[in-house]
Amino acid sequence: MFLVSTYETKHEGSLPFLDILITRQQNGQLKLTVYRKKTHTDQYLHFESHHPLEHRISVIRTLVARSENLLTEKCDKDKEMEHIKSALGACGYPSWSIAKVQRKMKSTAHPQSKMKKYRLSQQVGSAQQVVIPYVKGLSEDLARVYRSHGANVVCRPHMTLRKILVHPKDKVKRKEVSECVYKIPCKNCDKVYIGETGRPFVTRLNEHKKEVELKDKTKFTRQRMQSVDEQQNKSAITDHVVKENHVIGWDEGREGNRSARWIRKSIKIRKQDIQGHTMNRDAGTYTLSHL
Repeated sequence: MFLVSTYETKHEGSLPFLDILITRQQNGQLKLTVYRKKTHTDQYLHFESHHPLEHRISVIRTLVARSENLLTEKCDKDKEMEHIKSALGACGYPSWSIAKVQRKMKSTAHPQSKMKKYRLSQQVGSAQQVVIPYVKGLSEDLARVYRSHGANVVCRPHMTLRKILVHPKDKVKRKEVSECVYKIPCKNCDKVYIGETGRPFVTRLNEHKKEVELKDKTKFTRQRMQSVDEQQNKSAITDHVVKENHVIGWDEGREGNRSARWIRKSIKIRKQDIQGHTMNRDAGTYTLSHL
């Protein structure tokens, strides 16, 4: 695996670090201003987007806080504030929303306000948190009901462009999945076979099919099997087909994680065995409690 790192070099006495431009002045002091790459577009969450109001307000608060807390000179702060208003205005943010954030940040800068905010955060942190999908006009009312009962509410967008358009991984076909628990039912009765495999499921399924087909081709008769009851095939599925002359439905269910597969397989076998609907010869790899 190759690791690729990038770094910035000093240019005309200035060095960019993250989103801050550090400039050494003639008197030796450092001056901090906001740094934006040439490819920066000033595209932020649009105010008309279907998001909770606090999400949109947080966009303003983040930009204003960066300007107020990191920039060193007042003229640069004023210049940055004008840029913020222009950029957010292009994204549909009304002037009252920016002014509201500025007023609130100034009021919370007071020591008493900081203590009040800390106490409130302690109360919120100890409260039960509820996450609900955001539906404009409905989630706000529901959040007020939850808060009246002491529950902290977090809203999140239900449908996003990423969920609709972006699929970072190709979907694996069901039969190509490996490390799974599977269930194979009989078409003629209510019995099922439950197994697990770490290999691709289609490989294990084909092994079951091949053994069943082999017995059909060699005409392994039901009478012969009955005369040698102690004889067993590789799979309990084949035993069932030979003894009952039934047809298997090659459907499947699956479960990842080896330990989870063993436990789930054993649980499923136990449930099916109670009902008398299992072809399996044992109770599974994992030993379950009898409680």
